[in-house]
Amino acid sequence: MNVTLVKEIIQEAIEKNLYEKDICFNKNINLNTYRYFKTKYNLNSKKGKHQNSRKIRNFTLNDNYFSKVTPENSYWAGFIAADGNISKDNRQLTISLTRKDKKHLENFIKDLNSNYKVHDTFSNGYPISSIYISSKRICLDLKNNFNITPAKSLTLEPPNIIDINCIDKFIQGYIDGDGSIGLYSPSKIKQKSLRLSVLGTKTMCLWIHKRFLEILNKTKLAKPKKDENIFIVYASDKNARKLFQYFYNLPGTKLNRKWSKDIFDYCVNYKKYENLEKYKQILNLDLQNKTKKEICSILNISLSLLYFYQNRETYIKMKNKKLNLESEQTDKGIINIEDQESGDTE
Repeated sequence: MNVTLVKEIIQEAIEKNLYEKDICFNKNINLNTYRYFKTKYNLNSKKGKHQNSRKIRNFTLNDNYFSKVTPENSYWAGFIAADGNISKDNRQLTISLTRKDKKHLENFIKDLNSNYKVHDTFSNGYPISSIYISSKRICLDLKNNFNITPAKSLTLEPPNIIDINCIDKFIQGYIDGDGSIGLYSPSKIKQKSLRLSVLGTKTMCLWIHKRFLEILNKTKLAKPKKDENIFIVYASDKNARKLFQYFYNLPGTKLNRKWSKDIFDYCVNYKKYENLEKYKQILNLDLQNKTKKEICSILNISLSLLYFYQNRETYIKMKNKKLNLESEQTDKGIINIEDQESGDTE
């Protein structure tokens, strides 16, 4: 490891208010190797990690954003409960997402009335976007109002909120962080159906499960299932469609990638989803050997919706009929040519 790289890590720790060990992790650099060369190059100054132990801030921020519970900050609290991390000293909030969700982090920063710049880094070779917010007030408010504590993965408890609007937005934020929404096709079912699932601790899943039952006006729903050290609560088909529409229509922030308009249209028009015109458009492009990405771009639909159409019996029958018809026409064409050639010879 050369001296330039060591200096770059130290400088990045100072400028971005990060710990040097976190930078080494993101750059796939062995921490002990880094510390060895840092000592070798005599760079053991009170920089980087030591200076940042108190997290000197170089950006503006509304530290009281989570002090009073509202539907909007409840959404972000739910998202943080799923995808965020609070430092052991309750001084720093960290959120790291895949790079494609960078805009979502920027929306959070905007709601905090902050000029903080989201950092683009790599984790195990994958591009991610991260924020490192130094605010003891925010961390304590997240703990007191929403039960979000350090090392919460296996200990997270439901939030201390009673307003139903705040509860719903918290759950929506949690789904955006640790939930899954999508059309799937089990082996025994030819047509795809919608599934909505959430991962978490037992108490968190039971709390979400209870609210799902209230929204659905039901007394029964699949109970949370245990999967190793986590639990799963889920809904499928009609229940999933109803839940999706309910949360989709909630005002305020949401992760658009999960709350897709395509899936919403599918939920609303489920009984009328045999859209023959759309099938014909997709089939026409498919037979032109267009890629799935090209078809989605031309028709302005999502990849999940394209898969949905192409796996329906209606589409499969249309395609087989089209291919069989073309095959018959091709065969007739060959016979005609042979007949003509035969006639010319005579």
